[in-house]
Amino acid sequence: MIIHLNEGKLFSDKALNYLKKVGVISNTPLKNLSISKKKKIEILFIKLRHKIDKNFLKYFTNLKFIVSPTTSVTHVDLIFCKQKNIKIIKLDQTDLNLKKIFSTAELTLGLIISLKRNIHKAFYDSKFKKNVSRYDYIGKSLYGLTIGIIGFGRIGKMVAKLSRAFNLKIIIYDNLRFKKLPKYIRQVKKLDEIFENADIISIHMSPSDSNIDLINKNLLNKCLKKPIIINTSREVFINEVDLINSLKKGVISGIGLDVNKGEYKKDKIFDLLKSNSKLNILLTPHIGGCTIDEMKTTEEIVSKKLLLKLKK
Repeated sequence: MIIHLNEGKLFSDKALNYLKKVGVISNTPLKNLSISKKKKIEILFIKLRHKIDKNFLKYFTNLKFIVSPTTSVTHVDLIFCKQKNIKIIKLDQTDLNLKKIFSTAELTLGLIISLKRNIHKAFYDSKFKKNVSRYDYIGKSLYGLTIGIIGFGRIGKMVAKLSRAFNLKIIIYDNLRFKKLPKYIRQVKKLDEIFENADIISIHMSPSDSNIDLINKNLLNKCLKKPIIINTSREVFINEVDLINSLKKGVISGIGLDVNKGEYKKDKIFDLLKSNSKLNILLTPHIGGCTIDEMKTTEEIVSKKLLLKLKK
């Protein structure tokens, strides 16, 4: 089979060995691939650089598998793939090695610390301005603050574990009711309670039709403590217009996004960041899982799954 490996830089040798057992690997940059070559590709190994919609896929007429080393595949047009009988190989929460992957949870805490301590602003001004005063960057200690975690799956649990080290009070909201939780974690019954009680709100849900734009002005207006909002999960959960307006009005005090609706094209939040550098915004380009060791681990997991699938 012909496999196209997109974003093959620093790719795991072990994963490559799995793929070589499946077929012939091509890693020519997509922009340099002719339409005739795209038509021959049967397996597309792709990460998060591209939006894999029907316009992207229309030339891959012989495609049988899309392999993505991600737990969620919101970047892939699943309806089109089903119509064309293209199978998806991805990470699942049951994959044992995922329990060791803390990178997204670590980034979440990194965004929280930066926003609460104004690290990003202090760095920028120190680099580009000659005269800076430490009093321009007075922040807030994390000790004793309350973090509200929305979604208590694998990463939500990891964020809670790391938050404990900073002596944060932890409240969680999840559709599932947990009978046994550590004493330092309190589950609330209504999502409103997160917005009413948290100094930090961190989103870690799985995408579904029911939670698109779930975080909107109705919920944001319930904020009582001017929290910072962190999203290292998926972009679909937040109405970004409402989020920006809440920041401008002082309803919330900061935004930390590793994912946003302009991920595949520039949008309003990029314009806002350029036009008003004083607003407490920190954007990163979907680097939650972007550590060399953990990228290799996920590449190996899905490559092995593909191999096993084809052996059946």
